[in-house]
Amino acid sequence: MHHHIPPAQSPLLHLFTNLIMKDGKYALAAKTTSQMLLNIHALTRSPPMPIFEHAILSASPFVRCKRQKERGGKATLRPMALSERQRMRIGIKWIVTAVEKRGTPGRTHAERLARELLAVIKGTSSVLSLKEQMHTTAMQNRGVLCKIR
Repeated sequence: MHHHIPPAQSPLLHLFTNLIMKDGKYALAAKTTSQMLLNIHALTRSPPMPIFEHAILSASPFVRCKRQKERGGKATLRPMALSERQRMRIGIKWIVTAVEKRGTPGRTHAERLARELLAVIKGTSSVLSLKEQMHTTAMQNRGVLCKIR
């Protein structure tokens, strides 16, 4: 069963571990990450890494809106494209926040993370509505780029 756990050098797993780490306890975060992968494997009976990557990519936005002041002091939202790492970071943060908000009692943090990642893939997670809302806001403000200059 342990042969499905990928090596610790995976950049996406390293980023995920760093973002779920609290108070500098990296070893605890790494243990939670590996237990989460084992839970994904137990729930789906398939290799966990492709499922993990697909869920993170599905939850990650392509754009974000940055607040920018114009000449009159009026603040407008300006859409900006995100790099791959920025996308992943925001997606992971949303997933971790959704897990902390939901907070089902009696389950470990790793199991809640695994269930949230599977909910993202199924399309039932609240993270997907956040992504849709961010994309909608960016599309509504895409004309701001032409007005500034």
